[in-house]
Amino acid sequence: MFSSLLLAAAAATQSVSPAYPADNVLGVFQASCAPIADFDAAAAAAKSAGWEPFDATPETKLGQLIEFGRGALDEQSELEMLDGGTYRRNVSGRNLYMVISGVRGAGFESRGCRIYDFDATAPIGEADLTAWAGRTPTSEPSEDMPIQIFSWEPGLTPDHTDMEVIYAAPDAKLPGPFAELPLHGLVFSASIVELTDQ
Repeated sequence: MFSSLLLAAAAATQSVSPAYPADNVLGVFQASCAPIADFDAAAAAAKSAGWEPFDATPETKLGQLIEFGRGALDEQSELEMLDGGTYRRNVSGRNLYMVISGVRGAGFESRGCRIYDFDATAPIGEADLTAWAGRTPTSEPSEDMPIQIFSWEPGLTPDHTDMEVIYAAPDAKLPGPFAELPLHGLVFSASIVELTDQ
């Protein structure tokens, strides 16, 4: 009887996934993506925080996303891509990947930072996100969308245009050209869009 109880307890323990370290990952998102107004400062912050440069070759998930973005820009010759680097870091057991990049066009410039946890299998709850951000999202998920998006305006800092926390389940059916992309898991996104004189 006692041995049966021990076996049942062990099985129950093995079936429970460890809690997602949302506070740690969100803290890294805030610290790493806040300085994107200056790519040099962002790169220095990434290095000091323990991010390692990552070679996002086309066979990697990150590389596939970057190639998709570049392909879309190639169709619009008036746009110039700004490269701020690609990085990798382990945070509380989670393998995270970060891209800092931007786009310059006639009369505007955008700069963005995205952190990917491709292996996440559950979203971060709205209550946890609200507690972290200190405010409710300005936009919440739509029930008819295959992905969950919470967004805030402004973003991480007052000069940021917006930020988003996105989740797509492993079996999510993404629409159109996104269907073949490795966009499953969690994505943490921050962006700045500024008008320029050019």
